[in-house]
Amino acid sequence: MHRAYALAVSEISLTKHGAKMKSHIETWLLCVIASVFLFGCASDRPYRTRLVDVGDVECPLHSAGTLERCSNVTPETGQGYELHFVEFDDQGWMPTLDNESPTAGNTSQNQIDHLMNRLDKLLDENSSYLNIIVYVHGWKHDARSDDSDVERFRQVLASARTLERGGKDNPRKVVGIYVGWRGKSWNLPGPLINLSFWSRKAAALRVSHGTVQELFARLRTVQQYYNSRTASPDCATPREGRLTTGGCRVRTLMIGHSFGAWILYSAMSGQIMATLNAERDLDAQLDQHGKDDTTGREHAAKGVANRRPAEMIVLINPAFEAVRYQPVHQAAINYKNRVAQPPILVTITSTADLATKDAFPAGRFLNSIFERPVTSEEQNEAMTHTHGHIELYQTHELIRIASEPCPGWQKPGPLSSSDKDQILKNKAIEVENSARFFNQYTQDNGLLRPWVRDFCGGVRLVQLKQSDPRQNRDPNSLVWNIRTDASLIPGHSEIMGDEFLEFVRQLYDDTELQH
Repeated sequence: MHRAYALAVSEISLTKHGAKMKSHIETWLLCVIASVFLFGCASDRPYRTRLVDVGDVECPLHSAGTLERCSNVTPETGQGYELHFVEFDDQGWMPTLDNESPTAGNTSQNQIDHLMNRLDKLLDENSSYLNIIVYVHGWKHDARSDDSDVERFRQVLASARTLERGGKDNPRKVVGIYVGWRGKSWNLPGPLINLSFWSRKAAALRVSHGTVQELFARLRTVQQYYNSRTASPDCATPREGRLTTGGCRVRTLMIGHSFGAWILYSAMSGQIMATLNAERDLDAQLDQHGKDDTTGREHAAKGVANRRPAEMIVLINPAFEAVRYQPVHQAAINYKNRVAQPPILVTITSTADLATKDAFPAGRFLNSIFERPVTSEEQNEAMTHTHGHIELYQTHELIRIASEPCPGWQKPGPLSSSDKDQILKNKAIEVENSARFFNQYTQDNGLLRPWVRDFCGGVRLVQLKQSDPRQNRDPNSLVWNIRTDASLIPGHSEIMGDEFLEFVRQLYDDTELQH
């Protein structure tokens, strides 16, 4: 009887506890719903609805977000650069726009057509050399004029233009392309917006399969055509023993953050795979026809000329499963370089990025239950974690150092172009620093031995030692997966720090320098 009484009391207690828990959950859900109604959803309409000609709308570097004329146009004209916007909705479609460009002609022209017409005009009619910088934003951002990523991207473009103009007879025109999508779907304060993580991940997946594929395919076509032997006779390839694409008509840097990194990677991974496998398959074919077939080898070499899909593709705190990255990782292991050259794909992940370090695997554990069984423990981990947080896939570590390896180099502030003389002085110092590195570590066969490299600005990149045949830690690998910490990237979205962006810029500059 005492036991029955105890069970009854226990059941009443559990019932009360359950009711109390249910009440807490209902209260929490009501708060979330109330917050959504109170603060509302972010606009589901495109922000850049007016197509204009370059020069029609000038937007200042630091206050463009407050000007109505800059709120809905593409392209913006800035301090020696032009900034184009290409937007996609949650299904990966482009919006219908108002065309105010008198030279476009077709009133139904979309943002991609408008951009491509401009690139063709610059390259074909004006015979320009271009430095194209593409940025795909991530979670909690969009294409509105006052978005912090848009404002920072303007500064990046202004700095790039200053560097292009310094000491060059024929400086490249700087063209920025900002790829926008609804990374910010709710206007919620503080931690509440974190509830949108998984819905925005799903949206990024849909966007990655949509018309954004057309954008990157057409950019690739432009690069291939204008960097051909006919259009760019000075555009050398790495297999000819040069480390530079400085003579090419089109140079491209592509950067993606968070879910934007997934959109970029999804669009470019096939081309990266083709790049890594092209020379490997070419050598196999040539071996079948004899290694002394010099004519055949030269002819085949021209067939893979300019095979890079971009000078460099950078993924910052990427928020996608490592199972998508593993094929490129394996292709990088199989690829054997002939001459030292900068990497094609660079991933950089912070250990302070809790969104991808903790929240991502927790969520993936639940929604990957029906994706099993797995074939190995490696696959199990790759299904639930991003590749930036898996040691097996990491290749380098980026750390802050107390000393300044470049005497005379000065921090240029928020990538401002105001102090032109100092920026150009910094550039000259960076070139010397880069030359010292390659002279120190390049072997007689043209390849690098295991290395450690200091960059101007006080950061050091350390190549990790190989301890497993499944690791991609060859000193000459074209695919890097770098880990860093809070001193350079404090969190998931805090990626626009001066020191970090300076590192990315200097790494990209390696693709232009002759060593």
